[in-house]
Amino acid sequence: MVDETGPAYLGGLPVAVAAGFSAMPQLLAAFRTGAGVPYASYGTEAVEAQAALNRPAFVNQLVADWIPQIPDVAAQLGDRGRATRVADVGCGLGWAAIELAKAYPHVRVDGYDSDEESIARARRNAADAGVSDRVTFDVVDASSGYGQRRYDLILFFECVHDMAHPVTAIAQAKAALAEGGTVIVMDERVDEPLGVGDPVQTFFATASVLWCLPQGRVEPDSEAVGTMMSASRFRGVAREAGWSDIEILPIDHPFWRFYRLLG
Repeated sequence: MVDETGPAYLGGLPVAVAAGFSAMPQLLAAFRTGAGVPYASYGTEAVEAQAALNRPAFVNQLVADWIPQIPDVAAQLGDRGRATRVADVGCGLGWAAIELAKAYPHVRVDGYDSDEESIARARRNAADAGVSDRVTFDVVDASSGYGQRRYDLILFFECVHDMAHPVTAIAQAKAALAEGGTVIVMDERVDEPLGVGDPVQTFFATASVLWCLPQGRVEPDSEAVGTMMSASRFRGVAREAGWSDIEILPIDHPFWRFYRLLG
């Protein structure tokens, strides 16, 4: 429980709680006006706290468990005869991108995040892990696209519900996908209606109003949906973005649901 990459590590949680309380004056004002609260208002600790909560899963499950349950993606990543390119959108401190690069030495990964501090730390993390020759990180808003690059695999790990313009972000992924490519979205596992009494969903509902939704509402024309994005709500986002449907992948996890975007 004290190993920051151990599967039971929750060291990021108390730091996240403290960061949330530090932004409480801005949150109270936002509740009254409907405005957002910038990520920077939560303090520098917020960046590390958010990454610390997800890193154990990326280290222990991403390559060992999640990818093998998507056979075609696993085969593509494992094919050393092709130059596979992956985009990790909303990459944070880069832990998922780094784990992919360590597991698949022939794969190139581009990480994108709108937070400059996160990208700076991600670059340092990649250098420390010895994969900076195959992993790049850039400050990019997901709704603005990724230039002329085309990707075989585009990943959105626990970030779509935070975005001010999730529809546009998902549409940009469709435009950036190479022929035969795949887009995978991992987001909170919540029911519709909310599972009252379920401790995990109660936590997500609390996090939504204190952390995720306020940050997504900073832009005046925000369309952020917040943490409580059910499967049907995400299906609507995907279809509005030009996808025909979503497939819920058979990856069992107590916190997250995994989607593949179709057509």
